[in-house]
Amino acid sequence: MPHSHEVLAELRRRGLKLGLVTNGRSEKQRQCMASLGLTDAFDTVIISQEAGYGKPEPHIYALALEQLGVQAAQTLFVGDSPLNDVLGLQQSGMKAALFPGGHALPEYIKPDYVLKDLRGVLNIVQGHTPSG
Repeated sequence: MPHSHEVLAELRRRGLKLGLVTNGRSEKQRQCMASLGLTDAFDTVIISQEAGYGKPEPHIYALALEQLGVQAAQTLFVGDSPLNDVLGLQQSGMKAALFPGGHALPEYIKPDYVLKDLRGVLNIVQGHTPSG
């Protein structure tokens, strides 16, 4: 995604915990992260093959929350799949920011935020500090 490195760096500078939840084979996902220079960008990485379940199952989101040490209500999840990255996690109590991609948005799925640009995340969490 365009601007991913700058957005992740700014979120890190603000003291936010960052996690990645992805479906797929571990080796392929880790190779992809390395090729994009994202290996050290996250506090935790949950890959469905390693977790034993995948998005949109609630267990994978709960695992990420546990590893990050945060509550669902404190969490913003950014993704591009309405089913996997909006509906499933909202049922777990998290807020969802959808970065529209190649997936159609069904009428019954209502993201909390729709991003036109990944930098929109910075506006959503504007003013957030670790103590706030």
